Amino acid sequence: MTSTDSRFRDGLKKDMPQMPAKVAERFEDTVSSFRCPKRRKSPVFRVVRMAAAVLVLVVLVLPNVSPTIAYAMQEIPVLGDIVRVFTVYKVDDTSGNHYRDVKIPQLEGSGTDNQVVDDINADVEMLTKEALKEYEALASDLPEAHTGLVIDYDVVTNTERWFTLRLMVYRDAGSSSVQYYFYHIDKNSGSIVHLSDLFRQDFDYCEAISGEILAQMALRHRENPNMVYWTEEESKINVAFRQIAEDQNFYFNADGDLVIVFGKYEVAPGYMGCPEFTIPLQVYEEGLKSAS
Repeated sequence: MTSTDSRFRDGLKKDMPQMPAKVAERFEDTVSSFRCPKRRKSPVFRVVRMAAAVLVLVVLVLPNVSPTIAYAMQEIPVLGDIVRVFTVYKVDDTSGNHYRDVKIPQLEGSGTDNQVVDDINADVEMLTKEALKEYEALASDLPEAHTGLVIDYDVVTNTERWFTLRLMVYRDAGSSSVQYYFYHIDKNSGSIVHLSDLFRQDFDYCEAISGEILAQMALRHRENPNMVYWTEEESKINVAFRQIAEDQNFYFNADGDLVIVFGKYEVAPGYMGCPEFTIPLQVYEEGLKSAS
């Protein structure tokens, strides 16, 4: 080894950052592999070796010592220049008749109003805490019953204009239910957006979009009779779908198309899951706000 290697090793040891004992032990083993005589230090080299110490810690040590840190390092996609999303809490366990598989996301803002990110994080925290509390109470009250909870998330849209996080909460307690929550950020304005925010006030977007959905439901049923929707023509019970809600779940897909999302049992039997309908632009284009 050269004298430069020696200086590198000794510098890493001297400027080793504060860390847990187990991490420190791994760090020491890594840098001790450099064996060379000492040389005089320079201020510039001191800065370089500090950076090297951090690099060794982050890349070589932490992922191998802590499975949690290793998982987190794999779970941090950078989404444009506006927001990052990572898993802030993860648990996967089974106890008797009860199981839970939970991943809770958190956003970090970059180039947008932090209040927007804080508001989304607060809502996600409230929803997931409530779901966990309900699960724990049910498991305690009904120890012999089979219960489960799954919380997961994904980024369904990340374009130049839109970022959309989808949170899924699945509950299993005899019968199952699933709920989706969508969080949209307009990257142009840096604001949270709901479906109604896309359209002018004088445009009845609910009627226009609902008409298209009803037509698609009828077409799907004609093509496949097993695809059943609760429309006035098909429904045998008094839950016929007539019109979407003003705050109906939606997202923009990779092609920029508007996709309307329904919950389980909202417009169809449970075996149909959570139906989605892609709405052609011509259905609602005239009612879009000029900035959209």
